[in-house]
Amino acid sequence: MKRAIAVFAAGVLSAAMIASLAACAPEKSVAERAEEMVSERVGSRAGWEAAFSDPTQGAGDHSYTFHNANYCIESETRMSANNAAAVIARELVVAEEKVHCYQRTEKYINNMEEAASSIVREVYYAADVSRYQYYSQGEDGSWMKSTLSRLDISLIETTAQTGSLTEYADEYDQFIWSDEKQGYCKSVSLTGVLGTPVTATLTLKLQGGRIAAMIISDAVPTESDNASVSISVSVMITYGGQSVTLPSV
Repeated sequence: MKRAIAVFAAGVLSAAMIASLAACAPEKSVAERAEEMVSERVGSRAGWEAAFSDPTQGAGDHSYTFHNANYCIESETRMSANNAAAVIARELVVAEEKVHCYQRTEKYINNMEEAASSIVREVYYAADVSRYQYYSQGEDGSWMKSTLSRLDISLIETTAQTGSLTEYADEYDQFIWSDEKQGYCKSVSLTGVLGTPVTATLTLKLQGGRIAAMIISDAVPTESDNASVSISVSVMITYGGQSVTLPSV
């Protein structure tokens, strides 16, 4: 009996330790989650096209609305060439007829250990019956509100390299399933951080009948004398479960 209690207690302690370690473990990056995702297989052109629909387009005639869309687009772009590099992290959340967009751009020079410059841009939008409300920060960090007749961002943009959520709807025949990438792939041509042309692999992954991840990997400079050029992009799209709290003005 004592032995059974000891074994049970050890099991409880072990479980508690595992839970504690899990709670302390850092959250996986956008790139890690996108790489680990296994895409659903698409059985038809119609299924493929449906996966790339615009979530902000719903029923209704109002121009100033997000049609109760609810999703989050996270992306991370890394580019380098010679002694220069750039990292762009971006998150766009659409929920409750509101939008939150956060982007951090860091540029590195020479040893690449510390950012030579860092720029953060954070804005909010709210849809009204006849206008959009725009929230931005002043130099002192305080929030300001103004009204707009149109948005200055695209709610379906992922990154400049991977396009929008709807861009690949008519390219069903151009993507080929890859067991290695666990997604649908095609070759793409890009422009690197210093304007150098690059050829890379674009991988798309679907979950729940929707586009859920985009990855650019295996970049190769098309100019052989500049082999130090590299570019990688990871995008994750989560549908549902999002919320946006507007800042106090």
